[in-house]
Amino acid sequence: MNASLQGDFKINGLSLRSFVNLSPLEAEEVRRWRNHPEIRRFMYNDREIDSIEHIQFIESLRESSHSGYWVVHEENRPLGTLSLTRFNPLHHHAFLGIYANPFDSTKGRGKRLMEALLALSFSHFGLHTLKLEVMEENERAITLYETMGFVREGCWRDYIFKEGRYRSILLMGILNETL
Repeated sequence: MNASLQGDFKINGLSLRSFVNLSPLEAEEVRRWRNHPEIRRFMYNDREIDSIEHIQFIESLRESSHSGYWVVHEENRPLGTLSLTRFNPLHHHAFLGIYANPFDSTKGRGKRLMEALLALSFSHFGLHTLKLEVMEENERAITLYETMGFVREGCWRDYIFKEGRYRSILLMGILNETL
């Protein structure tokens, strides 16, 4: 089951291309997205990632049995990225990551990305539970997650220190049978 964490997929009319299968130009495009201020501000690590570090991260995924990262395209338009981390085949759960292409303002990108991630998680990988962590002030993401059926399961108060103050992290989850 884990070997396919590095595979490419077609789901709901979208193409999911594993980071490990990206060309150098595609990998650089993903790094540009990740370094965009609107993406970085909601990351635990909000510093800019250099190209060497990014390549090393992608190379580390080749050996990972617990993490998968994908770039998602609709036709030839890049919508954003998805990830499953802390993938646990014994307990049938994983944590998700998602961000939309910050250079594309098409409405509905987040929902399309989430629909693909839910289908990948529950239909392809057979997960029972999908979890996420989100900064409490990321209201747009929280609204999307709740619209998709995620529920708040807890809060890590003052969990990270950014920009001179502590920030709380909401824990959210969805069960396969919820859908």
